Amino acid sequence: MNEIGFELAQGPVPRQGAELVLAASGAPAEGRRVGMVTSGTYSPMLNRPLGMGYVEPAAASPGTSLTLTVRSQRYTGTVVKLLPSTPEFDRRSWVPPIPCTP
Repeated sequence: MNEIGFELAQGPVPRQGAELVLAASGAPAEGRRVGMVTSGTYSPMLNRPLGMGYVEPAAASPGTSLTLTVRSQRYTGTVVKLLPSTPEFDRRSWVPPIPCTP
C-alpha cells in the first residue's frame, strides 16, 4: 500500500476509514476498492476538502481519479503529489527560541 494525498472538487471533509474506490471508465459506482482514507480536513487556502490515505500501488499515481462515500453520498477526488515532510519543517519538532533577557 502507498500513502497518497487527494483533493475533492466539492463535498464534505473525507472521514477516516472511508473506502477509496478506483473510478472505472467514467462510472465511479462500478469501480473497485483500492484503499482507505486515514485523515481529512478542509483547506481554506485551496477552498476545498483534502485527505490522505493508503491505496494499492496501481492507484497511487498523481491524477488518478478515485471516489469515496461520505454520509451515503459519493464524491470524486483526484490523487495529488504529497510534499515531503522533513524534521526541519515539521511543526511538531519546532521549538520556539528562548527569549534573551538583559
